Amino acid sequence: MCIRDRVIWWSLGKVVTRQKTIINTFVDWFIKWGLLNCHFIVGKNTQSCHYYQEKYGVPANRTLVAPNTIDDIEVQTEIEQNKDDAIVLRKQLNSEAIVLYVGAMEKTKRLEDLIEAMENVWDNCPSAKLVLVGGGEIKLDLEKKISEMKRDGQVIFTGKIFKGVSKYFLAANVFVLPGLGGLAIPHAMIHGLPVIARIADGTEKDLVRNGVTGYLLDNNNNKELAEKILSILTQPELQKEMCTNCKNFMQTRWNIRLQSEMMHTAIIKASEVGTVLGKCVKRKEAD
Repeated sequence: MCIRDRVIWWSLGKVVTRQKTIINTFVDWFIKWGLLNCHFIVGKNTQSCHYYQEKYGVPANRTLVAPNTIDDIEVQTEIEQNKDDAIVLRKQLNSEAIVLYVGAMEKTKRLEDLIEAMENVWDNCPSAKLVLVGGGEIKLDLEKKISEMKRDGQVIFTGKIFKGVSKYFLAANVFVLPGLGGLAIPHAMIHGLPVIARIADGTEKDLVRNGVTGYLLDNNNNKELAEKILSILTQPELQKEMCTNCKNFMQTRWNIRLQSEMMHTAIIKASEVGTVLGKCVKRKEAD
């Protein structure tokens, strides 16, 4: 972002789970050049700001977080429009234990892990339903796997949905993000849906508070994933409390209004500095 003669860098920083390749090593060189020639950094989450501070020695007062989120005002409108449809959907699914995933169906999303975890969930909660919203390169493989497991009646593939997805968030009991992702988390929490996530782009560390807004897992243990899903599905009071916590968190600490306010603050701060970051960072870190 360039404002007059000031450049603001807005980024996720380093994604912990990204694999190192020759291509992104080359790209990283250009990113570093751009970074050191900007005046201020806006991180999309806390982790991204810490990355620039620790990796390049960028002063803390030259960074701030602008929440990486979606337009919650627009989502609230969609929620009002989809409330009745959500009630109908829940009746159609005929379950009080609905596990939801919304997003692309790609290897990096680790949906195979979610399906494996659901086997343990079904052993303890046979009425549970898994709803997978989205499409992608592994969708057919997942459908084949579910068929081979003879779980067709317990797993629903909806395909891609761009309008009306709120009814799925409203009908579900818990949202699970077993692999890479980010914006799906605030999307779920705006609806008051508890989230179970693994380490992804850093957004999960700001939003998912253990036992408060859901559970954040620091490993790929599918048994633990199943345990956390069951913890929410089998404890209605906990689920209700998390629902309230999610809504409150999004309304007060992570929304499009705060994103706009932080970007405005960054513009003001950038206008007050006299040098690019390359002039003030630790040279041994930047080189």
